Amino acid sequence: MASRIHTLEIPTPFPVGPVNVYLIEGREAALIDTGPNTPEAWESLQQGLRRLGATVDQIRQIVITHGHADHYGLAGRIATESGASVWAHRDDRDMIQDYPQALYDWVRFLRAFLPETGLENGWVERFCRAIEKRQDYAAPTRVGRLLRDEERVELDGMLLKVIHTPGHSPGSICLYNEAERLLFAGDHLLKTITPNPILQAFPDFFGERFQGLVHYLASLNKLERLPIARILPGHGEEIADCDARLHEVREHSERRKNKLLDLLKQGELTIIQAKEGLFPGLPDSQTLLALFDVIGHLDLLRQEGAVSFDRRDGLLYAKAA
Repeated sequence: MASRIHTLEIPTPFPVGPVNVYLIEGREAALIDTGPNTPEAWESLQQGLRRLGATVDQIRQIVITHGHADHYGLAGRIATESGASVWAHRDDRDMIQDYPQALYDWVRFLRAFLPETGLENGWVERFCRAIEKRQDYAAPTRVGRLLRDEERVELDGMLLKVIHTPGHSPGSICLYNEAERLLFAGDHLLKTITPNPILQAFPDFFGERFQGLVHYLASLNKLERLPIARILPGHGEEIADCDARLHEVREHSERRKNKLLDLLKQGELTIIQAKEGLFPGLPDSQTLLALFDVIGHLDLLRQEGAVSFDRRDGLLYAKAA
């Protein structure tokens, strides 16, 4: 069965580099993820399919591992050309189906929230404008089937179990083939980097909100219970040893969390100050992702009762408990 799976490396305009798109070859071919909606990605996808003796109009299903444009951006265009049905988890439906409005709503949230981290207004506006320029990286895409955790789906005879792995996004999923002990991991598990716990919009930082890193680490436990021989990730090389990689990811997060706590034991910090202490000398282009990472690790520490938050004069502060 594995010989029916073909990896297409599709270029993206993002620092992460190419995205892995997987073709399930058969009479009713399927794609797992698509690449972004750029001319370069569209041409690369068509060339890759041609090399395998396939064409876009043969695609019948498109399964999206999560609602980020580098993974689903071309889904709408492919579906228009082929009539393919687009499948995704219900928690990422709005991100996919309401693009670019969902992007604009997220930017509106960032404009309101980021000043509370201590990020200067000039930088806030610069980052938000840069994000808005991504509006063309995906096209309007109707999600035809909403996937659920533990559901089993069939892609031209290949049976796959849906594993809901919230963290990198609320609706992130992996797909598991029990017969081959094969996992399509999306961005949930990558070989050399960890996915960013991208901040989701919320009405109140102190209220109910999606805590990406808390969810992410909990989602890793689902993979631990599966016999996995081979992992096909959303970016980069295959992963052969799932248990070893899970251990590496957890250790990485634990070290970063402990370093952050050591910083806070020296005195309370704004989130931007914590970012500067945790990631000194980081390029400006990585500031937003670093802020999201800091908030994620602060959430872990708060869950453990090790830190608390306060808001004064429009700024959020974290301090060791």
